[in-house]
Amino acid sequence: YPNPVYGRLTLAGLAAPATFRAFDLAGREVKIAAAQFGSRAEIGTESLTPGLYLLEVAAEGYAPSTLKFVVAR
Repeated sequence: YPNPVYGRLTLAGLAAPATFRAFDLAGREVKIAAAQFGSRAEIGTESLTPGLYLLEVAAEGYAPSTLKFVVAR
Protein backbone atom coordinates (compact mmCIF):
# COMPACT_ATOMS: atom_id res chain seq x y z
CA TYR A 1 0.00 0.00 0.00
CA PRO A 2 -0.70 2.62 -1.17
CA ASN A 3 -1.52 2.01 -4.81
CA PRO A 4 -0.90 4.29 -6.65
CA VAL A 5 2.45 4.91 -4.94
CA TYR A 6 3.70 8.44 -4.28
CA GLY A 7 7.12 7.65 -2.77
CA ARG A 8 7.32 4.39 -0.82
CA LEU A 9 5.48 1.12 -1.40
CA THR A 10 4.83 -0.69 1.90
CA LEU A 11 4.30 -4.45 2.11
CA ALA A 12 2.99 -5.66 5.47
CA GLY A 13 1.60 -8.79 7.13
CA LEU A 14 4.22 -11.18 5.81
CA ALA A 15 3.59 -14.83 6.69
CA ALA A 16 7.16 -15.90 5.88
CA PRO A 17 10.54 -14.39 4.96
CA ALA A 18 10.14 -12.95 1.48
CA THR A 19 11.96 -11.22 -1.35
CA PHE A 20 10.38 -8.62 -3.61
CA ARG A 21 11.49 -7.79 -7.12
CA ALA A 22 9.96 -4.92 -9.09
CA PHE A 23 9.99 -4.94 -12.89
CA ASP A 24 9.04 -2.36 -15.47
CA LEU A 25 6.78 -3.44 -18.33
CA ALA A 26 9.84 -4.15 -20.52
CA GLY A 27 10.82 -6.87 -18.01
CA ARG A 28 13.81 -5.03 -16.52
CA GLU A 29 14.35 -5.50 -12.79
CA VAL A 30 14.25 -2.02 -11.25
CA LYS A 31 14.14 -2.69 -7.49
CA ILE A 32 14.73 -5.52 -5.02
CA ALA A 33 13.91 -5.79 -1.30
CA ALA A 34 13.62 -8.43 1.41
CA ALA A 35 11.76 -8.79 4.69
CA GLN A 36 11.57 -11.22 7.57
CA PHE A 37 8.50 -13.01 8.94
CA GLY A 38 6.00 -10.66 10.54
CA SER A 39 7.80 -7.52 9.44
CA ARG A 40 7.20 -4.90 6.80
CA ALA A 41 9.15 -4.17 3.64
CA GLU A 42 9.34 -0.72 2.13
CA ILE A 43 10.41 -0.10 -1.44
CA GLY A 44 11.40 3.42 -2.43
CA THR A 45 9.96 4.43 -5.78
CA GLU A 46 11.43 7.93 -5.98
CA SER A 47 13.88 6.89 -8.73
CA LEU A 48 11.20 5.17 -10.86
CA THR A 49 9.48 6.83 -13.78
CA PRO A 50 5.71 7.21 -13.25
CA GLY A 51 3.84 4.26 -14.73
CA LEU A 52 2.80 0.64 -14.22
CA TYR A 53 5.15 -1.92 -12.62
CA LEU A 54 5.01 -5.58 -11.64
CA LEU A 55 6.04 -6.79 -8.19
CA GLU A 56 7.11 -10.42 -7.82
CA VAL A 57 6.73 -11.72 -4.27
CA ALA A 58 8.63 -14.91 -3.37
CA ALA A 59 8.04 -16.17 0.18
CA GLU A 60 9.60 -19.25 1.67
CA GLY A 61 7.12 -22.14 1.49
CA TYR A 62 4.63 -20.30 -0.76
CA ALA A 63 4.10 -20.13 -4.50
CA PRO A 64 5.47 -16.89 -6.02
CA SER A 65 2.91 -14.26 -6.92
CA THR A 66 2.94 -11.15 -9.07
CA LEU A 67 1.14 -7.92 -8.23
CA LYS A 68 0.70 -4.70 -10.17
CA PHE A 69 1.41 -1.25 -8.80
CA VAL A 70 1.38 2.25 -10.21
CA VAL A 71 4.01 4.91 -9.52
CA ALA A 72 2.53 8.41 -9.59
CA ARG A 73 3.92 11.85 -8.79
